[in-house]
Amino acid sequence: MSGRILIVDDEPANILLLEAFLENAAVEIRGLSDSRQVEQVFTEFEPDLVLLDLHMPDPDGLEILRRLRSARESLGYLPVVMLTGDTGKVARNSALILGLTTSSPSPSTAPRSCCGCATCFARASSTSTSPRPTKR
Repeated sequence: MSGRILIVDDEPANILLLEAFLENAAVEIRGLSDSRQVEQVFTEFEPDLVLLDLHMPDPDGLEILRRLRSARESLGYLPVVMLTGDTGKVARNSALILGLTTSSPSPSTAPRSCCGCATCFARASSTSTSPRPTKR
């Protein structure tokens, strides 16, 4: 597998754990612990997969999904995996409406999370028939 993965989680330990599990799955992994920087980093980094924590200080995962929705649509298929220990249906359903690809338990269950990430990543690679638009 190759590509870019953006990990957004307010807990640096979770980012390090996911980076360790995914280091052979991507060309480049960028971790971000300050959710206020997501839009700028997203635009500069142009990830192929986003791993997003649901519960963070403002903006939280749902707000980030809202903000990135149009940017994601312009790029074509971009999987977003929500990492959360929240088992409630309300948050998950809200995220699905906003374009979430799948959800996974928190990074403390990283092996399972990474299997889900790898599946989304492989699907993104196989469904992408044209290159991303270039920046002008």
